[in-house]
Amino acid sequence: MLTDKDINRIVTACRAEFATRIEMQEFKDDMIGRYAALIATVDGYSKKADEYMQEMRMQNVQLGRHERWHHETADKIGIKLEY
Repeated sequence: MLTDKDINRIVTACRAEFATRIEMQEFKDDMIGRYAALIATVDGYSKKADEYMQEMRMQNVQLGRHERWHHETADKIGIKLEY
């Protein structure tokens, strides 16, 4: 049978080894804050990547337009473009 002294030692050991409810709540709050910061960072990079892709599409359209103009001009002045 356990004595009061044994129970006190067990309780003391548990307090030293296991987190309290308050410590767990603080840990949870800290992890939620870190997760929110991580999500904000990923969103920022995602926005940059999206803007970059839109810019590349616009440049591609512009390049196609310029290429078409070059061909039209070459046809009007009788030059054959090779590439």
